[in-house]
Amino acid sequence: MKKTFTAILFALLSLALSAQPLQLKVSEDVPEAAREVLLQRFTQMLENGGFSLTDEASAPVMNVSVEEKERMETSGTAVVLDVTAEVKDVATTFTVKGLGSDADDAYLRAAKQILPQSKAAKVFLSAVKMVVHE
Repeated sequence: MKKTFTAILFALLSLALSAQPLQLKVSEDVPEAAREVLLQRFTQMLENGGFSLTDEASAPVMNVSVEEKERMETSGTAVVLDVTAEVKDVATTFTVKGLGSDADDAYLRAAKQILPQSKAAKVFLSAVKMVVHE
């Protein structure tokens, strides 16, 4: 039992020490609540991919930007957003939709559509690992 615990502890420690550092920046023009969700989702995505977040100036930066593709006003507000994550020359775009009582609420609901465990996220992180390790 003691050996198993020690082995698990050692594995976790080595995993933590081998994590590649990255910075995460989300564009400031996104409504605050949606920005918080994007930070949370992309932080989870990076941590699941074996990266750790840092403020180190030398660490590569993942920039997350949001472009509004469409907005429809009906009884509420519907938006279609392109959320692009980019590290060095690797980028992917998540197209998400949100319906809310106003534009801020629609942005928030759209941001929640990004899933850190999705296939697209895993493919993107695999490509990021290659360019970060260069």
